[in-house]
Amino acid sequence: MSENGWFVSHLVDLLYHAGRLEGLYSDETKVIGSRLRESFLLDYGTLLMGHHSLWQVGLNYLDHCPTEGLSTIELLLPALPLKSEARTQKIIREAHKRDMPQIVQSICKVHTMDSISKGRLGNALTWGLKSQDGGFTSLIADKFLRKYKETGVLLNEDLLDNLGSSMLISDRLIFLGKYFEFHKEYRLKNYKEAANILISLLASKLTPRYFWDTLLCDAINLLENNVMVISSTDTYTLLHSLEEKCELPELKDKIDLIRLGAARNLSRALLYEMQLDKKYT
Repeated sequence: MSENGWFVSHLVDLLYHAGRLEGLYSDETKVIGSRLRESFLLDYGTLLMGHHSLWQVGLNYLDHCPTEGLSTIELLLPALPLKSEARTQKIIREAHKRDMPQIVQSICKVHTMDSISKGRLGNALTWGLKSQDGGFTSLIADKFLRKYKETGVLLNEDLLDNLGSSMLISDRLIFLGKYFEFHKEYRLKNYKEAANILISLLASKLTPRYFWDTLLCDAINLLENNVMVISSTDTYTLLHSLEEKCELPELKDKIDLIRLGAARNLSRALLYEMQLDKKYT
């Protein structure tokens, strides 16, 4: 037992707690005794941290080293091999217990980049959210949006449908979450709700430059809907957004089509609203 430090570490710990180290030193007895005890616990805890299955036990030993235990954990915990997601989750839990957000971020980023390299964007977003890093999460949200532009398919809809308040971590993730809501309402034929979301995105500053053409083209189907779902006020908002972005080369072939649809919708919206005013006056 002496070879792995177990015996001497526990013996010194017992002697310290029993007050039996006091007779070994003079006036600085308690300080020296404490340091002696901690040095053995640090060595043994560090040894256990290198073991594939006993590293959590090693953390418990280091937790009882008041002077250098925390700093040692900060060095050793992020260096542990991330052999599986289950093991990674355990490491993250231990980091959370000790209020070490920088370690959580670092570990989550490693898994995020690994997932991105394998094309697993849903998994990458899950790890990105755990990292609580807004900039990093925006990068992943961008990949979702660019993938949609390439394929016309929003990936991992179950995950997007359950973002909740976690989307607030970054503006780009808010946009992705809201754009998914637009698609969801449109598929359910809730065209009025879909139009409200689309107009709010057009009026916001959340839309990335590369996505403006997609957003404005989405508006065409709503403008040409059999039922009027975009009010005159919202149509003006859409036209204002179009004028702001008309210089974008990707909109060159679509501007006239969008303007025509907006003009038709504006005409029937004004007529409908005029009739509605007369009805209630």
